[in-house]
Amino acid sequence: MLSSMAEAGDEHARTALALLGNIGGSCDALQPSPTFPRFTVVTMERARKNGATDDTLQRLSGVLSEEQAGPTADELEACRQSASEFKKLWPAIVEQFVSGLGRSIKTLMGENEADVQIEYDRKSLVAGDADGQLKLAHELLEKGTPSSQAEALALLREAAVASPSAKTEFATCLLKGCPTPAPDTAEATKLLTDAALSGDALALRMLSGNVGPNFFDAESILPPSERYAWSKFLQRLNEEGCFGTADYLAWVNFPNPQPGLLTMSPYESTAAEARAADLLARLDQTRDLLGCNST
Repeated sequence: MLSSMAEAGDEHARTALALLGNIGGSCDALQPSPTFPRFTVVTMERARKNGATDDTLQRLSGVLSEEQAGPTADELEACRQSASEFKKLWPAIVEQFVSGLGRSIKTLMGENEADVQIEYDRKSLVAGDADGQLKLAHELLEKGTPSSQAEALALLREAAVASPSAKTEFATCLLKGCPTPAPDTAEATKLLTDAALSGDALALRMLSGNVGPNFFDAESILPPSERYAWSKFLQRLNEEGCFGTADYLAWVNFPNPQPGLLTMSPYESTAAEARAADLLARLDQTRDLLGCNST
């Protein structure tokens, strides 16, 4: 499927195939390390010391057992085939890239790589492609000029209509500055709320106060009751492994501190519990969007 789509010029298919192709070059490395059994013991013990519940320990044991089993023979073969397909398509992908820019490969290799990628992504962007808009916006933000930031902000505003990740990126721009911070944080907070309810992990961490203050100072924007409620919401999603194996293992081993009710005033703690109940009532919708099920 990816091969035929990539041959037809689909940018997302080409990116996915390139990722699979790079992984396919070292498929045997996907086998678990001989030290994995020791890692399992250490991980389980650390989780117990961190106060993991019985349900969490049971899920963690299942996840580790699945990882220790490693990929099946069919999965390894599919991995190797992806590398082969990518090698076959690579010359055509390069030719399409070069022809799209109208300059020889020799000329392009003498130019700034980031600028060449931005130029190509601009030319290949399809109207309404939120993922493509987000990718180009990231590249423009990395460039860091006032004009590139302004272009990125316009792309993010449009992409945010359909993409939770773009909502989070757009909110971050409004808060940190693209190029200057917006004076009103209300729009950014609304964007982060919408993204978090759609299951965007970064938005959830930001609203919970689980990112550094240099990135997002939740304490200066959100009251303790709001941060507490979002931390409870994120906790439930993490408990169910809704963000994948790697994030689940990281959460179990290195849990983030949560705002405590005892540090709040009676009024704040009542508001915090009410807001948490309100958010948790919407948990099923977010869980469905993430494709995970309750235990």
